[in-house]
Amino acid sequence: MKNKIDKNRKKELYNFFKILKIRFKDIGLLNKALTHSSYAHEMYSNEEHNEKFEFLGDSLLSMLIVEYLFLNYKTLREGDLSKLKSYIVSEEVLYSIAGNIELNKFLLLGKGEEITGGREKRSLISDALEGVIGAYYIDSGLKKCRALILRLFKEVIEHNITSDNIFDHKSELQKKIQKKYKSNPEYYLIEEDGPDHKKIFKVGVRLNSKVLGVGKGKNKRVAEKEAAKKALENF
Repeated sequence: MKNKIDKNRKKELYNFFKILKIRFKDIGLLNKALTHSSYAHEMYSNEEHNEKFEFLGDSLLSMLIVEYLFLNYKTLREGDLSKLKSYIVSEEVLYSIAGNIELNKFLLLGKGEEITGGREKRSLISDALEGVIGAYYIDSGLKKCRALILRLFKEVIEHNITSDNIFDHKSELQKKIQKKYKSNPEYYLIEEDGPDHKKIFKVGVRLNSKVLGVGKGKNKRVAEKEAAKKALENF
């Protein structure tokens, strides 16, 4: 039995179009992308659910996020690109973005999954977002799929591009220097400029008398992290 879409379901899917600011040529693809296996097993067949779309969407998301980072953040080293990409495509971020577009409201879940709180499960919701991405690629092609992903994820990327939660340049620099030179880097204040309420600190990091990098920031901690980042780039 095929998954037929009734009038009320079509109305729901068109409302989801509006939130996403996109259109599907084949609304059935979107419906399938929002159909959990628990619902399909109860109502249709093992084939009428979103798992294959999730698999495709996962690969597309990783590829297009890496492409964007590679083209727009040329000073990031390979390790930083990898860390940032891993965070951007993480379950935590996917679940947050899915919440922004109210994706859980449009899912078709089996009775058991509904009762056990499936509509709030992080893994289920994040997988469903990947399913929507995969379905949109099949429906509308790579160019439009890329535009959708960037619209959904660009703010997260820009917010986390220098996040302490992702990058720990000071620890990384210390490990490298200890491994190669059996010593520790030293951070020192070069100057502080500006009024008390808006100071800018300039900090250097050196090994013995050799300056490895210099950074600026609104406080010494931020300036030290920037100095460590510059030192790693020069290392």
